[in-house]
Amino acid sequence: QVILSGSFNGWNKNALKMRRSETGWEAEVPLTGGKHLYKFIVDGNWITDPANPRTETSIEGHVNSVLFVR
Repeated sequence: QVILSGSFNGWNKNALKMRRSETGWEAEVPLTGGKHLYKFIVDGNWITDPANPRTETSIEGHVNSVLFVR
């Protein structure tokens, strides 16, 4: 099971379950312009996006993936 969680959904641990496709995992998320922080929850473990090298460390010390939307 893979769940997408981030600043765009209040870091909800259950809202965006991803679906498996021929090329990997997918989820459609309408995003506003700006910076969005996110992580994947894979079988209960929080991980950054292995396909996105851009990360940012929060004040609390959490490393998150970063996506900029125009």
